[in-house]
Amino acid sequence: MPDQDVFTLPTETTEAEAEAAAPKPKPARKQAVDPLWSKPPGDQTDEPEAPEPEAPKGPEPPLPDARLIQGQWLVKRRGRTYACRPSVRPDGTPETRSIYQPIENGAILDDVSPVCDEPGRLEAAFQSADCRMAPVSLHDDEPIDAEINRLIEMGLNAVADMLREKHPRPPRVAYGGLALGVVQASTSIHRLGPGPARDDLRPFLKRHAQGDYGDRGKLAEVELNDDAREFPGAFGGAVMNAVSIERGFGLVWSTYSGAEIVADPRWRDDRCLHIATILDESPRTYVWTNFDGISTN
Repeated sequence: MPDQDVFTLPTETTEAEAEAAAPKPKPARKQAVDPLWSKPPGDQTDEPEAPEPEAPKGPEPPLPDARLIQGQWLVKRRGRTYACRPSVRPDGTPETRSIYQPIENGAILDDVSPVCDEPGRLEAAFQSADCRMAPVSLHDDEPIDAEINRLIEMGLNAVADMLREKHPRPPRVAYGGLALGVVQASTSIHRLGPGPARDDLRPFLKRHAQGDYGDRGKLAEVELNDDAREFPGAFGGAVMNAVSIERGFGLVWSTYSGAEIVADPRWRDDRCLHIATILDESPRTYVWTNFDGISTN
């Protein structure tokens, strides 16, 4: 009987049998991990992390308590302000100084105390310059004021003082602003030449009292902070005035120049009008010009 092909019917396989019969992948070869350079999951780089750059260091202060204010190192000593700098240059040579500049822990101290901290310096400067002062009324002058001014211009100061004591004038407050107290003006004002300042000082006194300090700025533009309150001399005239007003002690100083005080343009460049109010228990105001030779900061 001839051979007959044998056919077998295909049998159904289950998913479990198919999965078991499928070739299995070889396990991945484990690599040794160096704990020094181990990376968190997901980081495939083999390079170590670069260290964070150090923040740049600022200049070293000459003294431990020195503060960098407006580009200079300042310290307080016994109520005075000093600018300090190293006593030795980077090349090792000693820094020059005067006999009035002391050395503290290798730093030279320069006295930069502003006049607003010591208003008495201004009155001392008036005495040294031998300034002649005459009273100024914030309102229309009375005949007695004109007579006192005439006596002062004649050099009869003793007679003028006797007349002033006999006819005292009460202190005034200017237009609701800063209390000016008794106002005195230098007789050098007439040397400014024709112009607003020589004709009438009262508009300038009003500006001064209301916070318009002319070349020194305006009170309304000042914002005080701790540095300005401690070192007002480093921030300019308007800040020094604001600190004095806030303290209730010190000096409020205005300077006016140019066309607002002198009419003739030939005389404007070198002429200026100063008004300063000393604030203490008895406020008083002084008016003078550059002709008086007052030298103070």
